[in-house]
Amino acid sequence: MRLEKYEIEVIEKYWIDYEEVKKRVQHREYELSQSGENLAENAFLERHTTIINAIKQLYSEIGEELKNIVDMRYWNPSGVGEDWLIISECLYMSRSRVLKKRKWLIEKTAERIGWV
Repeated sequence: MRLEKYEIEVIEKYWIDYEEVKKRVQHREYELSQSGENLAENAFLERHTTIINAIKQLYSEIGEELKNIVDMRYWNPSGVGEDWLIISECLYMSRSRVLKKRKWLIEKTAERIGWV
């Protein structure tokens, strides 16, 4: 499986925007419940719920090293993801090892959301 650069960027954006996407889904569920529409038939809701569940499940399954990478790169409280070199130095591993772990995470996310 080989993801294109733009696909990797989109999946990384899903990780970065995880909390925002959760809020949007909750808001959309509320809107649909108020209008009486069937939640199960809404494409936006279905697609984004799949993404949220995939990220949530993956995060619960990964080891501490990868959780640290996710926290530093995608879920940094300052809103600015750390550079790969800084992450590698903080975690005492090579930059290439960090990037291999990131590649694995992105590929697993793509599998879980049905891209591959």
